[in-house]
Amino acid sequence: MRPPPNQSRRRAFTLAEVMIAVGIMTFASLAFVVYLRYAGVTLTDITNETVYGQQAGHASSFLLKRIRASHAFTVSSDGRTLTLEFDDDPNTDSNNDGNKFNDTDHTETFQFSDGDGSVSTLTDNVLTYKATAAATAVVLVRRVNVIGSTPVFTATSSKVVGISFSVSGGAIRSKSQRINIVTTGYRLN
Repeated sequence: MRPPPNQSRRRAFTLAEVMIAVGIMTFASLAFVVYLRYAGVTLTDITNETVYGQQAGHASSFLLKRIRASHAFTVSSDGRTLTLEFDDDPNTDSNNDGNKFNDTDHTETFQFSDGDGSVSTLTDNVLTYKATAAATAVVLVRRVNVIGSTPVFTATSSKVVGISFSVSGGAIRSKSQRINIVTTGYRLN
């Protein structure tokens, strides 16, 4: 028994139907690949911002702790160096001024430096820490920059230090990640 003549040819897709389906699938695949690319870039940017935020936060937290513990400080005229003074032995008057709590037994130094003399080149800008005058400088955070024309360190009184710097992931552009730290350190001693 043969099927009627008008239904025998309706068992497969026509070439035009196959071409339209392939075109739709190609367009959908391309859209998915573009979506994955931008999702990956977004996740990378979020991760980088988190890393820069942690680095800047750790550096500023360490700075604030050391400022609180110091008994005196000085800021360089260009605002790039902060020198903290500490009295390691409160039972000894090492400078013979009659006061046992104001001696400078050691100093610690925080310094913003740019290796090539240009703050706009981020790759060589660092914030360093020296535990003693003779110690080797330890890099606290890399890719540091000043914020506008504000110095990194500003002495606002004998007990207060202003701190202002940024940590950036690259050249200033629409997708660069930049963390600004603007805070104040109070000396408690």
